[in-house]
Amino acid sequence: MNYKTLKDDLTFKYVFSHEDILKDFIDSFLNFMGLNYKATLTNVKVQDYMLPNKEKVKGFFGDIVVTLNNSYIVSLEMYKKNFSKREYKKSLSYLHKLSIEQMKPGEKNYEKIKKVIGISFMQGNFRRINKEIVNSYSFREEITEKVIDEGDIELYLVRYDLVPKRRTKKEKRFIKWLRMINAKDIEELEKIGKGDKIMENSIRVVKEWLEDSAKHGLERYIDDVKFEATENEKINIAKNMLNKNMDIKDIIEITGLSKKQIMHLN
Repeated sequence: MNYKTLKDDLTFKYVFSHEDILKDFIDSFLNFMGLNYKATLTNVKVQDYMLPNKEKVKGFFGDIVVTLNNSYIVSLEMYKKNFSKREYKKSLSYLHKLSIEQMKPGEKNYEKIKKVIGISFMQGNFRRINKEIVNSYSFREEITEKVIDEGDIELYLVRYDLVPKRRTKKEKRFIKWLRMINAKDIEELEKIGKGDKIMENSIRVVKEWLEDSAKHGLERYIDDVKFEATENEKINIAKNMLNKNMDIKDIIEITGLSKKQIMHLN
């Protein structure tokens, strides 16, 4: 039985689709970042399957999408490869789509849109900014660098490749979870999670997943699909980005719309 690490997005989705594990995982992240809300989860969704020889189906964007009890939407995304500009654009596109889809077509009550938080797990030093485990991105005013609108869209890039191999004296729970994600085999998983009820349960789920060979042979998740949207969806996303005073060049790059199309939206 070959071990599929938690870095494998298919295994990641299966393990963290279990709400008790997912709640603990998200809570550990919120605590690590010093955010003052908890993960009472509602409306947990796991990315749809893509069956061989059948049409691609993707009901939403993100590996796992969760609505918190304060109505914030959290999208978890696992990247096996080094994180590059393409993956950044992909993550940002997902978050804008999750933001605009909170409204019905034709609706203009933008006040009802709740914060969307993206947490992308990755390896590699994106843009070579620093060697921090977590970097956060949001819309900021260029001169003052103040976050716009309390960060209606936030993206956290989490580098699991930077976590230490061994436990430290003051290890935060989120770091322990990242060590679980970075484990090379079942034995290492068991060593890290020993005596921890939630983590031992996650190991049991991994083993259960590995034993179910049918899942590996007959189904696979959409892993590397380009951001595709209808023309109306692209226009709605562009309008949302214009409302947040984003640069026209960024809107063109993310939506694929022409400058002329975007300028007509003003």
